[in-house]
Amino acid sequence: MDQRFLTVYHQHKDLVYNLCLHYVHRPEDAEEITQDVFIKAHQKLNTFKENSTIKTWLYRITINTCLDFLKAQSRQKRFGFLTGLLDSETQRERPELTHHLHPGIQMEHREGLSEILAWIDELPPTQKTAIVLMKIEGFSQK
Repeated sequence: MDQRFLTVYHQHKDLVYNLCLHYVHRPEDAEEITQDVFIKAHQKLNTFKENSTIKTWLYRITINTCLDFLKAQSRQKRFGFLTGLLDSETQRERPELTHHLHPGIQMEHREGLSEILAWIDELPPTQKTAIVLMKIEGFSQK
């Protein structure tokens, strides 16, 4: 395997995983997306032009991959909902709230945190990205 890619992976794997976790809140999904991000990065590393830092490049890949994952998940929920409407024997249930299992968060009031994260999840993708990058990852507004 390419040494440059291995270096990028080892330097940024935790950053990518944690960013994924901020979007999807489930460690299993974050791990899957992290793998997808590094597969994409490996495939495109030779085309990286260094107009930005490798970290910025990986952030962009990660955010796009997370947003794609959430869109696909939303489509599945809509399909399931429509299927349920068409199936007369299926009772309509309220969708279950996502459990926010972020291991880096050590708070006594997990219920309050879950509520805040649920509100963030309801934002449009660009606003959610801005909140995650500014308030959780500590980026400036620029």
